[in-house]
Amino acid sequence: MIVKVAAILALAVALEALPAVPGRAGGRAGDRAVGATKYSNRPNSGDGSYRYEFELPDGSLRYEEGALQNVGMPGKEFLQVRGVFSRPSFDGKSMEQVMYIADEAGFRIEKAPQLGQAPSAGLLASLVG
Repeated sequence: MIVKVAAILALAVALEALPAVPGRAGGRAGDRAVGATKYSNRPNSGDGSYRYEFELPDGSLRYEEGALQNVGMPGKEFLQVRGVFSRPSFDGKSMEQVMYIADEAGFRIEKAPQLGQAPSAGLLASLVG
């Protein structure tokens, strides 16, 4: 069960990192198709391991690798996935990077960008009314 959840979360993260293509389901207004400047894929060849990566012209990148752990131990096998994705920050001055792991303990973020300062009490009060 944990392996299935970890695999689904890893897939969701991978899909979110991909750019939307205009004219296709899920495409957003203003999106444009871009070509990868780097691409590598080593699919699962039967041993449970895989690796892929790509990079886009704006510096966005995605890397992930997975390997089956505790092979041959019924009930104890699990897929361990490690990955990273990055994209330009909203201000365009830096890159934001997220590193993650998914394994028998679930999906965890190992490194994420700082999201800035918390809103002030005054601002929060003004939003409430």
